[in-house]
Amino acid sequence: AMMTSALAALHRGDVLILDDALGAGAAAHVLSETKHLLRTHRMLAETPRSFLPNVPEAFATSIYDLFPSFWDSLRLTNWFSGADEEQPALAHAIRALARVHAAIGAAERASGISANPRWPAQGLRADDNALLAVSNFDGTRYALHSDAAVNDERKIVAVYFPGSEPAWRPGDGGELRIECDGGEQRVSPRTDRLVLFHADLAHEVLPSLRSRPRISLSVWGLGVGTRHQPANQRVDLSH
Repeated sequence: AMMTSALAALHRGDVLILDDALGAGAAAHVLSETKHLLRTHRMLAETPRSFLPNVPEAFATSIYDLFPSFWDSLRLTNWFSGADEEQPALAHAIRALARVHAAIGAAERASGISANPRWPAQGLRADDNALLAVSNFDGTRYALHSDAAVNDERKIVAVYFPGSEPAWRPGDGGELRIECDGGEQRVSPRTDRLVLFHADLAHEVLPSLRSRPRISLSVWGLGVGTRHQPANQRVDLSH
């Protein structure tokens, strides 16, 4: 009954929040491994070249002038494909989020309720890629977009916040703002918090108000079958 209720909420476009999701120990270990990746220069900086590798520098500069919020989205990232035994805590967290997607998919098939209204209730398959991101330096934000606009196979988004140093506190900024039907929801990046929503909802990361890094781990559940409706293409680089 609890899973059926959760499916119905996701289908409506609600945002599900689970605190103390993996445990304080797991969150601390993910933070420690992220710090190690930063120290060893294994978090790659997204730059204009990442998005527009063949565009002349002068043109890239003019794009910045038009859409400063887009380039303010720059962050440090690391993509993981499959298990990475060099980072066992991250690998454990990714597997845990994949199990959440598997449970949602199984509940879909059993109940006939789809967690995303643009997809049939035929379950989820695991995405091979997970994204670790460190962002929100010096007032930056991450521009408004839907994950389905990036990859239309994405059906459900799971975002995990392992924590940061110093720990997030009210007034720091960096909240996840999600456009829900008829309104919005703002989710604070609290330690050991898991956030679930369907991938066609547009969302952004609000500006940091203090120079504090924000760490997130995203794992996607991909759709099975054929979409009922096209992916939400909403992207606003000037937002």
